[in-house]
Amino acid sequence: MTDLECKCNEYREYKRLAEQAEQMRDSLRDEIITMMQGASEVVAGACKVMYKDVQSVRLDSKLLKTLHPDVYAECSSKTSYKRFSVV
Repeated sequence: MTDLECKCNEYREYKRLAEQAEQMRDSLRDEIITMMQGASEVVAGACKVMYKDVQSVRLDSKLLKTLHPDVYAECSSKTSYKRFSVV
């Protein structure tokens, strides 16, 4: 087994562990929300838990492109990035 293959296997194992940890965290979050009994904020000892609605405004770029292609072209820009994956 090559060094690269060993590193890839190690990477996959840590990725699997991170996914398991995320599932455990999500499960704990759900339990905490249930324990809050509908309250938006709860204080328990040194812990303060908040579960509130958050609103945001987003731009519908497809609609903008359809209705105002000139504005879309003027205001849009292309970006690029590198994606890392081990399969």
